[in-house]
Amino acid sequence: MYELWLRGPAGDGALLLPRPLRLQYERRVHESVVAGGNLPLRLVLLDDGRVLPYLAVDCRIEVWRQGRLALDTVWLLQYWRRWFADGVWWLELQALPARALLERRIVAAVAGRRGVEQARRM
Repeated sequence: MYELWLRGPAGDGALLLPRPLRLQYERRVHESVVAGGNLPLRLVLLDDGRVLPYLAVDCRIEVWRQGRLALDTVWLLQYWRRWFADGVWWLELQALPARALLERRIVAAVAGRRGVEQARRM
């Protein structure tokens, strides 16, 4: 049995997500977490109207299984879509594991040379 929690990008707040119709996740080792253009976590659930207002890029999704955090990671929301079919609203969420942060641009490159020099002096 799974429990799925949604938290804000800073880890604040907590919302228990409705039971998913589909839950798919995988752990990729020794390759980019976005290899092949597919995000490693995909979640499809009935949209009861509670979840949509809380969605933002990098919201944290926690997948708990039998009281343990699955794959020892949280997932960072990157994409969501909502659609109407068969008289019901559906919601699809796609996310990256937290280690995806390591593949993003480094802060020093954005800060520029002066920012790097100031950081070294601290």
